[in-house]
Amino acid sequence: MSLFSTVVQTLFNNWTALQLAVEHQLGGTQSKEIAKWMMTVVENFFLENDDVLAQEITEYMEDLMNNEFNTLCEDGSLEEMGESLCKYFRLIKDGKDAEVILELQKYKGSSVHLCKTASNHESIEQEKKNEESSDHQTVDSETPKKSTKNEPDEDGWVTVTKGKKH
Repeated sequence: MSLFSTVVQTLFNNWTALQLAVEHQLGGTQSKEIAKWMMTVVENFFLENDDVLAQEITEYMEDLMNNEFNTLCEDGSLEEMGESLCKYFRLIKDGKDAEVILELQKYKGSSVHLCKTASNHESIEQEKKNEESSDHQTVDSETPKKSTKNEPDEDGWVTVTKGKKH
């Protein structure tokens, strides 16, 4: 495995957005395989193109995440990934392998376990706010009139009721 392969693997394994997409199988049951494939095509993108810009690889990975996982990354992680990949590729190209290896040792793994959903307390507070806002709305207190068979109501809807058997 080349040093750049190790860079790609390390960065992807530490990319929380991708790890969440895989964990929640946003790419289906083959999400892990898709993530591995993405590593390969991103590495090949660098090897097959000269002077890859961070914006180019960011847009490429954005398309991959959208197409393969139906996921939009709006957390800035795509830009960070693009910049990091370009930086490490340039360092390796300039023969600074030792510097790359030293930097890769700083990565500890993704922080998926730190992600959390809204707690039960937060959900209850949101429900209370929703109830309070609906209390302030005015409601027409007239009892709805029974519509005759198949006549549209004021909204244009027709209410169909179950008929009696003869």
